Amino acid sequence: MPSSTPDLSEEKITQKPVRKTLYDLACAEKNVPKEIQNLALWFEKLKGHRKEYESCSLEEFISSNLFLDWHNRSPANLPCLILFDMKRELGIPQVSTVSPNKIQCYAYLEYIVNMMKLFEHERRKYKSEVGYRFNDSIIDGLNKNIDILLSQLNLVPVEKVSELYILIDKDPSVTEAAEILQDNQLIAPLLEYNHVAIRDDVNEKRRILQLLASDAENKADYLEKKSGFVDLGKDLNALLNNLHLRHNNLVGNHAKSVTQNMSDKERLHWYDVTYRCYLHAILAYDYNIQLKKSIKDLKDEFGKKE
Repeated sequence: MPSSTPDLSEEKITQKPVRKTLYDLACAEKNVPKEIQNLALWFEKLKGHRKEYESCSLEEFISSNLFLDWHNRSPANLPCLILFDMKRELGIPQVSTVSPNKIQCYAYLEYIVNMMKLFEHERRKYKSEVGYRFNDSIIDGLNKNIDILLSQLNLVPVEKVSELYILIDKDPSVTEAAEILQDNQLIAPLLEYNHVAIRDDVNEKRRILQLLASDAENKADYLEKKSGFVDLGKDLNALLNNLHLRHNNLVGNHAKSVTQNMSDKERLHWYDVTYRCYLHAILAYDYNIQLKKSIKDLKDEFGKKE
């Protein structure tokens, strides 16, 4: 009697190439583990001074003066007494000297975000009464480097419970779209569009959309002609062609009075709408090209009689 168990021998399995994650793609542009190690070195070595001969590192200061009063110092329901205990529990005891893996990079980022927020909270609370004096410019630089790395990985800290921050995707659809694209020349501007520094900069957002416009137009054309997302394709093409992105819509043959009369605030709004439509187009294109066929095959399997 033939076995009903599927043949899972190596010869029978056809595996699709594994899609790279945003972390993998970021590593192609920048050595993320090395960046994490640099953050760890600064955190462990940056010295604060008190009186003439007393000094301690930023990490030592937090461990000795702030950590015991932090009510989130128990990652595994085992209260930690010093920061090294927490780093050991999180699996990141030697990040500054041993190159971290992907999981350790995320764990260390979450760790240092929480510790810097704890330090900043206490520094604002006590101002000059923290005892040790740390170089404000270097502290600001450390925070900036943390923010840059979070931005490159499309991560944002959110307060899960009081004074405990976790890292989540800044926008899950952006992460998904970036991983679908698998092209660093497109991924960099795709992520940059959401950077806080250009939130209200209409010219910079226009520049970024122009970098994405060729791919956006290709996907819009496909959706118009070969998918169930015709309206999305038409809308995206209309925005690209009339908002001073693909053509000069302020003067000349392609000029549009609506676009000419838009305020910067209005144009910024429609640039954000164009960006969102492009994200939807990437996901819709992936559904048509990659997912639709595999779902159909699975549905056929569901319909087979046992």
